[in-house]
Amino acid sequence: MPAVFVSPSLQEYNPYVDGGNEEYYMNLIADELIPYLIASGITVGRNSPEQTLSQAIAQSNQESYDLHLALHSNAAPPNLAGKLKGADVYYHTQSAQGKKAASIIADNYKALYPDPNNVQLIPTTSLAELNRTTYYRCYRKERLLKPKEQEYIRQLFLKRGIKEEPVYDEYVEQYEW
Repeated sequence: MPAVFVSPSLQEYNPYVDGGNEEYYMNLIADELIPYLIASGITVGRNSPEQTLSQAIAQSNQESYDLHLALHSNAAPPNLAGKLKGADVYYHTQSAQGKKAASIIADNYKALYPDPNNVQLIPTTSLAELNRTTYYRCYRKERLLKPKEQEYIRQLFLKRGIKEEPVYDEYVEQYEW
């Protein structure tokens, strides 16, 4: 079963020109989105507005989510307040699956948004929610896969009909004291 970590913005300091703030509205979107995900058979995790960004990322990293979905709106400098419109859907530059998910999200958003030309798909490597999740930390060899995670990958191989054992760059034996 697919698993998604929904991470609505924690930025209550980004006010909206007509009242409210980014954290408030992104949590409303998450409140509406999550029942649809669950009804579609998707396992869902979610951050809490009381968390810091580091805590939300750590919570996402505790489980094996297939997608970390960060919900944000763009802030504008005072001279552009209320003038910038549209949606940016970001994905990690090096992730083909991330790009595929972002494309699906953007295409569906375009169907709802008054001006579909203002919905942009943007590759990036600069956002913490894309760089500090477990996948990218392992990809950059900043973190090793734990035996439990290796077994999860092995089971995914078997589930997908791949009979070969996963092969890793190297094996390291470490003890946690």
